[in-house]
Amino acid sequence: MHPQRLGLNASRTNPISYCCDDGAPPPAVGASCAPWQTRPQQWLSIYYFRSRAQVLCRIPSGTHTSLAFKTCGTRLITVLFVLGSVLSISGCRTVENHPPQTDPAGNTVEFASAFEHVRDIVVPGITPSSIIDATLDSVGNLYIIDSKSLQITKIMAGRSLAAKAGGAGAGPGKLNRPFRIAIAGDKLIALDARPQRVNVYDKKTAEFKTSFLYQLPQHRSMAGISLAPNPNGNLLVGAFIPEFGKPVDLVFEFDLLGNYKQSLLPREPIVDIQNIHLYAGVNMRTGKFGEVYAVQPSSATVFRLADDRFIPIVSEQPAFYRVPVHYPPKYLADDPKIQALNSQWTQHYAAFPLDEDSFLDVFYDPQQDSFISQVYTTSGQPVLNAISSKAKPLATDGDGLLFMLYNHRDGNDTSVFKIYRVRGRKG
Repeated sequence: MHPQRLGLNASRTNPISYCCDDGAPPPAVGASCAPWQTRPQQWLSIYYFRSRAQVLCRIPSGTHTSLAFKTCGTRLITVLFVLGSVLSISGCRTVENHPPQTDPAGNTVEFASAFEHVRDIVVPGITPSSIIDATLDSVGNLYIIDSKSLQITKIMAGRSLAAKAGGAGAGPGKLNRPFRIAIAGDKLIALDARPQRVNVYDKKTAEFKTSFLYQLPQHRSMAGISLAPNPNGNLLVGAFIPEFGKPVDLVFEFDLLGNYKQSLLPREPIVDIQNIHLYAGVNMRTGKFGEVYAVQPSSATVFRLADDRFIPIVSEQPAFYRVPVHYPPKYLADDPKIQALNSQWTQHYAAFPLDEDSFLDVFYDPQQDSFISQVYTTSGQPVLNAISSKAKPLATDGDGLLFMLYNHRDGNDTSVFKIYRVRGRKG
């Protein structure tokens, strides 16, 4: 693809992105943008010559800004302007996993400019593709559950491996098909789908304490896929319920003895309208201040628990969102035709509490195999929109830190968690 004229208005708050083909011959004129800050005499031209760029510009005196120009092949050229002259040009550099995205004002933003890298945690002996879930306690200890060992591994804040809980089996304390883990006070809790069991361990020693079955007569085939401690001391179990064509709730409250209390959060009608039976569940995430957020894969809405009910706090579909498509009445998950349908719409992945004042809303884009994150205040006001990454968000600590699993599809024997915080926010 040869460079083309960019139909964008460029300004300090609206940088432009420019894509071209590495193998294309150098253009005679190059690419030019629309008038710089609406003044025709102030313009910018970019010439891309395979591995380097030449920039000619006239911009208002006193301007101090940087523009990022993305080229095909995930290369980036950054140009810094100061006082109307080109101060520096950085050469092409690889930008892995993080294509430029936009914030609420329309600014082009790289992942690295939105999230500050804090540190890494390297976990030997656990395959990234086997990690099912992760959570953190109030002092920063990381807990990981994986499908190979069927154990919960505790990693101390000092990065040393500590106790393990669980293990393969179907009896109390054992795990067969676990989906979620959570921390509630001094308890480490694991949710199993088959059998329908909640196991409770001592958070410090990983010693098994108790368990209960969360079976309900009205939903015998339900499978627990999401778990959240309720601030009132009970547990919320989010379920996949293979009963379609009728309204059902997806969240069920139990006390720690297994006594059923109530059901919450109706399933989105679009599951039945479009026959999206594979995506009929719910994902809940909790914060250190007692927040509980819930999303359903087939809907863009984010719910928050308040006074024993889930209320919507964000319901507007993002610009990148593709609505669910219609599925046949009956199908198998591994049918290639169904796999093709799965890639045609955007799936709502999770909403993670970041701190007391904000949360991270995450979607999964099957076409790009990437996770797209949005940051909101707790009242639903946007902070950052459409920040894309190949890394998989897995947990937050409640103090502004986000734990992301890199190369989550890899089968090697070492997992790497990269820890970030949103730039400009506390933590």
